[in-house]
Amino acid sequence: MGFYILRIIVLSVFDYFSYRDYLQAGFAARLSKNPSYSLRAFARDLGLSPSQLSQVLSGAYGLSLVAAGRVGKALELTTEEQKYLNDLVTMLHGRGFQQRENARKRATGACRSLRREIDLDSFLNISDWCHLALRELCVLPDFSDDPAWMASRLNLDENTIREAWERLLRMGLVSQSAQGDWLPQPYFATPTDQAHVAGKIFHRQMIEKAREALEMQPLLERDFSGLVLAFASEQMPEAKRLIRDFRRSFEPLLKEQRSSQPDSVYGLTIQLFRLD
Repeated sequence: MGFYILRIIVLSVFDYFSYRDYLQAGFAARLSKNPSYSLRAFARDLGLSPSQLSQVLSGAYGLSLVAAGRVGKALELTTEEQKYLNDLVTMLHGRGFQQRENARKRATGACRSLRREIDLDSFLNISDWCHLALRELCVLPDFSDDPAWMASRLNLDENTIREAWERLLRMGLVSQSAQGDWLPQPYFATPTDQAHVAGKIFHRQMIEKAREALEMQPLLERDFSGLVLAFASEQMPEAKRLIRDFRRSFEPLLKEQRSSQPDSVYGLTIQLFRLD
């Protein structure tokens, strides 16, 4: 009976690119249904020991494939879902680079959240950089939805912050948990290779912010690198794919490897263009 309840309220593993995020979301879902539900009970239902689950969720230890198999059985995952969960584990804890890389590629192709798109007309409403920065501020431990606090962190006026925050709420890009914490919703992307005024606005602003950082921020707080190389113009689609794969895996992999709470919001820009 316990497993049956678990199956009803667990979210799809394909919506996550991190097995820790998947497990944490599962625990949060159960807790919202039953406030007395504990981490010990969650460990029992997953077939893990409480200490093992606690260490896995905190990042102190990784989930083994054997333990992933027990979790999948407890959650009644299908064969394909179990394979995907195993890939999430292997891409972080596989024994060799090639094994980890192959698992990452398979997971990248299967993860729904990496293919979730927002239409370009909707993106126009939040094309100003501050919307995505506000969305990421939510994960900071000291986050406050006080417009004055958010304005001070992003060096913007309070009216701009209020309007941007209201747009994020209307579009469902941030939400509040049962415990009152603000959470960014799974990331989105705009359709690739489609020119649009919204995309131009966003990238123009990000390039300008990068220029300001180059002049104003100390080297320890930024990293700028460049590469000049010659290749056939017909390879441009493959170059775009490689950059896109890196961008999609960068954030979840960095999150998995962090050893402390986030304290700042960063921007990542990658530019590839002809010089001749």
